[in-house]
Amino acid sequence: MKKIILSSCVIIVLTLTATSQITKGFWFLSGNANFSTLKSASDASVKYKQTDIQISGSVGHFVLDKFAVGLRPWLGYGSNNLGNSSTVFNIGPFVRYYILPSGKIVNIITDASFSHGFFSGGNNSNTLSFYAGPVIYFNTSVGMEFLLGYSTIKNVGYAGHDSRTQLAIGFQFHLEKEK
Repeated sequence: MKKIILSSCVIIVLTLTATSQITKGFWFLSGNANFSTLKSASDASVKYKQTDIQISGSVGHFVLDKFAVGLRPWLGYGSNNLGNSSTVFNIGPFVRYYILPSGKIVNIITDASFSHGFFSGGNNSNTLSFYAGPVIYFNTSVGMEFLLGYSTIKNVGYAGHDSRTQLAIGFQFHLEKEK
């Protein structure tokens, strides 16, 4: 009996429509809190593990149905097992694709971005990130996203690169276009 009720609830949730605004011409804003772990893979003699917390925002425009491009700034703080810490401000472009058709209460996002970072100590970095995960819409304008990601970071002027896995949770706000 429990399986039937649970299955029915899942089917209802997946078939409900919230008519998310992921069609050409719409804009969206989003914000995420991001947690990540990093394992050093550089040529340096000292290897380290780092934990980062990031807050990001995105401004995007749907240039095609289900396909958005935009700009994403983010601010991060990290500390490692060697007792070091840093603050970084990154900014760069992103592309985002929604896999399922418009009009569902749940959709699946794929997201890729490139950003340039400015560290508090004066160093710079370049980051390439990929995310994927579901977004659940509460109505036509607001959704909550749960993303799993991977990033590779190249510190300018240093050999090698670092990679990290990321977990991001945030909200999307879709803005209606003028009629």
